Parts: sequence; structure tokens; C-alpha cells
Amino acid sequence: MTLATQMLIDGAKAVYALNDLTGTTTAVDATGIYSGTYTGNVQPGQPSIIRAEPLTPSTYFDGASGYVALPVGLDPTGWSKITVEGVFQLPVAPASNERLIANSHTDANFKGFQMLINSSLNGGVFNVGTGGSGSGFAGFTVPISLNTPYHFTGTYDGAQVLIFLNGAPVGGVPWTGTIASSGFPINIGRNPAYTGDYSTALLSCFAIYNAVLTPAQAAAHAYLALHPPAIITKQQVVKVYSAAGAFLDVWRDAPLLGDQGNASGATAPKFAVNAVTSQVTVTLPRSFDNFDEAGDRRGRGTVGAGNVVQFWTYDNGTLTNGRLVYQGYIDGYQPAIDDADNETVQVMLTPFDTALGDVQFIGTQNFGVAGSATTYVDPAAMFKWPFAPVIAATSSSTVTAGTTTAITVSNATNMTPGYTLFLRGTGVDSAKTNTPTILSIVGNTVTFTAAIPTNSYSNTIIIAGIAPLTSVTVVTGGSTSALTVSATTGLAVNMSVGIVGTGGDVGKAEMATILSIVGSVVTFTAPLVNSYSATIGIGPALSFDLITNRPYTYPLTLDAGNPAQAGSPYQLQFHNQNLADYFEAVRTLAPQNWFWRTNHDTLTVSFAQAPTTPTHTFVVGKHINQPQYQKDYNTLKNDIYVKGTGVTSRATGSDIALYGRRTLTIVEPRIIDQHTCDRYAAAVLAQQDVVQYRSTINVVDNRGDLSNLGYDIETIKVGQTCRIENPQFNAEQTLWDQAGWDVDSWDFLPTAQINQTVVIAGLTYQFDTVQLELSILQPSQNRFLTNLARQFAASQFN
Repeated sequence: MTLATQMLIDGAKAVYALNDLTGTTTAVDATGIYSGTYTGNVQPGQPSIIRAEPLTPSTYFDGASGYVALPVGLDPTGWSKITVEGVFQLPVAPASNERLIANSHTDANFKGFQMLINSSLNGGVFNVGTGGSGSGFAGFTVPISLNTPYHFTGTYDGAQVLIFLNGAPVGGVPWTGTIASSGFPINIGRNPAYTGDYSTALLSCFAIYNAVLTPAQAAAHAYLALHPPAIITKQQVVKVYSAAGAFLDVWRDAPLLGDQGNASGATAPKFAVNAVTSQVTVTLPRSFDNFDEAGDRRGRGTVGAGNVVQFWTYDNGTLTNGRLVYQGYIDGYQPAIDDADNETVQVMLTPFDTALGDVQFIGTQNFGVAGSATTYVDPAAMFKWPFAPVIAATSSSTVTAGTTTAITVSNATNMTPGYTLFLRGTGVDSAKTNTPTILSIVGNTVTFTAAIPTNSYSNTIIIAGIAPLTSVTVVTGGSTSALTVSATTGLAVNMSVGIVGTGGDVGKAEMATILSIVGSVVTFTAPLVNSYSATIGIGPALSFDLITNRPYTYPLTLDAGNPAQAGSPYQLQFHNQNLADYFEAVRTLAPQNWFWRTNHDTLTVSFAQAPTTPTHTFVVGKHINQPQYQKDYNTLKNDIYVKGTGVTSRATGSDIALYGRRTLTIVEPRIIDQHTCDRYAAAVLAQQDVVQYRSTINVVDNRGDLSNLGYDIETIKVGQTCRIENPQFNAEQTLWDQAGWDVDSWDFLPTAQINQTVVIAGLTYQFDTVQLELSILQPSQNRFLTNLARQFAASQFN
């Protein structure tokens, strides 16, 4: 259920989701009656501030001229009841007591209503005016944080004014009477009484009621706005793939996800998809799969550890291709009996994005010179240049920070408001690239926001270009190189040239500058890097989505006015609404020898130069096959495995017959330990106090694919350390054993921690893997592991 839909259900007279497309002038009222008009510098189509609706855009109000004018027919005059609510997020501190929505200067003329946030960021106000000599003035003093979404509700029931922030009551005053006419229409984003106190904010989902929301309704609306998305849809489809990506099965009208979800959609609880920190359990009918890991041809192997599960939603045909709302992999399952004594299977899923968390990504982008005080980061150099021709047009214009500028282009027929351009500095600012946004297109004139965080300077305007055409070896040190292209339409001196490395230099993106054009030969300066073969692209990469190669309104952006410190953290902002695209972009752009940290809640990426002696953190656990009759030490053998982020283990049907020795298969293969417990058990039985632990582990590479959740094996070096955490050596007999079914499973639950480290004594690279020899040299840790083994042995022989 979207917030706007719930507002309508609860009786709103008008609902403005403010999720209109970029370039539109109409602020649509969801009731279809009171649509408003975007006026001044208002920018719809911005990233969502409603956490439950990551694909629902918001609208930016500039604090100077932007507001939404609502029709005069929406007039609260004479109402004895009113509710006003909306979601806001402030990117900067207000310059005044900015009005989120108002139709009067109520605290001065005692008419109409207004909702505002204090300039000091220490609270806000909702008040109504009934004429006479005062108004129902309700304020709150909760501090407001920047770049944080808030849900604000104000109600008046003819007896009192109440306000709620994020669903919690924060203020109120008694008041009586009917709302007096202000003589002004309602405005979102400013006070119409004196055309001032403009909002500088992202706004979303404002509603007006000739009714009073209850505290419970206010809280419910806030929950819809501020909590992660839940799957609520008329149809849901589960698609299942093997770990290798082969399609296995599809199940329509699937259940909603839940902590212990039920297969019938009518009774399944809501669940915040891909927003959990732990395992998700889904209960399915046993008929969904024959659980044929041993190879029974009657089944399709749908429920199998390592299989990828996707939940898609389809809503009344509005999502014709569906929307992927959850993706995870099966890391366990077990039989269960439901309340009606029917056989079911509980499938445990781990979400992909939860498993990712903060992950180190290593790419090949050369990013500044270590030791430099300030190294300018050119946004255009951050891309792999996924060019596609749109139009070719350039011009030169002097632009001023924060203003709008009109330029004439050769052809604007294919341009769309919201497209991004390059502003390439000339002269002393030749290295600076900025990305303004088109506001309007009239004929061949494009009006855009300059968005330049520096003083005025002359810029070459680049609107589009041509696709990558060929490869050339460029020369280091600023020498010139010549490139033959198939067309020169629109090319101009000082236009940017993107150079993307090939072969061993794949991923290196540099900027060169065109010096001259003679016929179809373009001469340009080479970037200041070593020579390498490169693909040349000419045009604005920022106008195209990194993944789809289609024009994209909100690409990755970088504050060009705040140069990065080489070797220090720096942030880039992703506006991609699709998490898969977002993480793929991170993988594509990751610079060489830098650590990347992702935050998909704020869609930001931070990076810093990698330390010279990194520690690789793994998780160690032991899974023990423990049938009740197993007491013979000769069969008491178990594999230890090193567990990477989001990785768990399973047993195949053929392993069950072995009992004493467990061969573990890793879900989404990353790290497999080939060391067994034999040495531990032998040491315990011999009453040795210290056991030398030398183990060989096999670390599997992600092969450049984030969905594999692999580790970057190239970062592991001899002499570095591995941190071992979360050992677990206990396991229980499960329902699989009790029921005598053909597959068994043991849960892995970390219980303890080891904060000591092991040294990488040797490594051998193989195809997509690296084999590490680990050595624990600290006697204290040897004793710790010995104690674990002693406890393990005692549990087997008591």
C-alpha cells in the first residue's frame, strides 16, 4: 500500500504525491479534482524520500521561486475540521521559517492555516485561524536533521489543534471555531499571503482532509512513509534459478514474505523486503518441490541450497513487466507440519543486498596521485563511457553559478527536460566539468540550470556525441594523438574525449581534449597516464544510464567544487533507483587499490585508499554430522569451512551415507576450507595442550559479478593476516532426521568470536581461485582452538 493510496482510503480531499515526471507543469491530485501547477524553480523527478517507495520520485523546491499553486476550489473556509500532512526532507538549513504548505499568514492575520519548519531547525508549527484575535498555534521543539525524511501531520477537530512528527504526538493547543477565509489559494512550498518563506526542501505526498485523522492513522501514515517497503500486491510471482543462473521454476500468486510466512497470501504477514539483517523464512507446500537433491527426475530441484529466489510483484497491470522486490538465495530448508497437519517445507533465504553489506570492491580506475594535497576529480573520468548517439551540438557560453542560461543548439528535437549536459571549463578552468540540468526546450534553444559551484567562467557546452568507434594507443605525458572517426558532426575544439582502457587496462577512464579537427581526423591530448590501448568515446557519458546505455535523468553526480583529497574518503551520489544498477555501477567504477563502502539507504558510495597491509576477515564454523548412533572416533571427521559474508553450507544426499565425513558445498561459492577435524580430534585424545593449526583454504573469486558475492582474490598477499571470527561447533538433529526424509540439514548460528589473526604463509593461484595456507603461530590461539576441539570431542563421547 502506498502512502498516497492510504491517504485516499482515509478520506483525503486532495492528495499530491509530487511524484510527477521531470519537466511536467502539473502537480497531479490523486482524486482527479484539484490538480495544481508547478511554478518557478521546482524540479519534479528527484530521488524518493519515502523509504517504503524507493521508486517514487519526490520534488525539489529551490527556496527562492518554486512552489505549487493549488486551485481556488480547494478552500478550507468554513471548515470545522481539517488535517494536513506531508513528507519533507531538508538538504540545507532554511533561511527563514519556511512554509511547507499554507494559505495564509495565520499567526499574523488569524485566518486560514499554515505548516512550517523553523529556520533554527529546532521544530515546527501547524496553526489554524478562525478570525478574531488569535489562532490555534501548535508548535513542537524536536530538532530537525538535514538530509533526513520526516512525516508531519497537523489536525484540527473544532476543539483542539494537534501535531504529529513521524507519527508521534509532539504538541497541541485547545482551540474552537471554523476556519476563516484568508483570501488566498493554498500553496505548497511557500506562504501565498506575502509570497515568501519559500521551502528549500524535497517534498512528497501532501494531503488535505476536511476530516480529522486519528493518532493511530497519523502513526500508520508515518510508518508507510518512513519504513522499508513491504510487498502488498494483487499478484506475486516467485522465480527460482540455480546457482549457475539456469531457470528452474516459477510459482504464481506466491505468498507474501514473512518471518514465518504462510503459503496462502490472504494470511501471510507483511514483510520489509531486502531490508532485514537476518535470515528470511518462507513456508511453502511440499508439492512445490520433490526435494530431489539426490537426482530424482520427478522433481525440478526448485528447493535446493544455493538456488536464487526472486519475488516479483504485478499490480493490476500497471507493472506490465513486474517489479523485482526481493532477491536472495536458499541457504537452508527443513520439513514442517502446518496447523492442518499438511506437509510443508520451510525455506530459509538470505537477501542479496543484506549479504553484501559493506563490501570491498576493487576496480581499475586510476584516481589521483597519492600525496597530492588536492587532486581534482573529473566526474566524466569516472565512467566507462557507455555512449549512444542522440544529437551532436556544441556551443560556448559564460554561465553563472546558480542561474539559468539559454544556449542555442543545432538540433534539440531529441532532447528531453531532465537530460544532463557537460559544461566543460575553458582557460584556467579547463579541467572542470559540471553537469547542469535542462529546464526547458523551445525550438533550438535549451534553458538549463548552471549548477556550477565556482565563480563564473566560460564553458564549452556538450549535449551529446558519437558512439565509441575504435581503439588507439595513446602516448603518456600529454602528447598528442590522432584518431579517425566516422563523422565529425558536432565535434569541436576543447570538446571532451573519453578514453577507456582495454586489455589489462579495462576500466581506466581518462579525459583528453580535442585540439583540432581535419576532415575526419581528430587530434587530441593524451591523459597523463602510461600508454595503453584504449577505446575512444566522444560525448557526454553522464547523459546515459551506466547499465542500460539509455538516456538517464539522474546519473551519478560528484560535487565538482569540492576536490577530493588523494588518499582520503570521498563520496559520490547515485540517483539510480534500481539497486541492481546501483551496485553494478559501483563495481564498474571502483578505482584500483581503493576500498569502497556502499550505503543503499542513501544511495551513496564512499571510498578511501586501501591500507598497505590489509586484514582479510573470514568467519569460521564447523558443521557436524551427528546421528545419535555415531560414537566411533574413526568416523568422527568433519570439515571446517571459512565462511564469507552471506555464505552458508549444505549437505547433498550422497553425503548422508558417509556420516563420518562431511563434504560441504558453499552457497554462492566463495571460500571453502579443505582442512578436517582429524588433527583436532587426535590432539584432544592424546591430551596435547597445544595444537599447531595449519590449514589450506580455497578462496573463490567473484569473477567480476556481484551476484556471486565473491571475494577479490587479487587483494590477498603472502604475509598478510586473516581475522577469524564466529566459530560454531555444535549442531542439532533436525526434522529431516526425525522424519527419515532423504535430505538432512543443520543450521549455522555463530555464537562466539576470536579476535586473533592467522598469517597467510603461502598462496597458489588457480583458475578463479586462490589457495591459501594459513598458520596460527600464537600459542594462546592454539589453546583456544584446542579447547574448542576438546568440547567437541566431549559432546561426541559422553
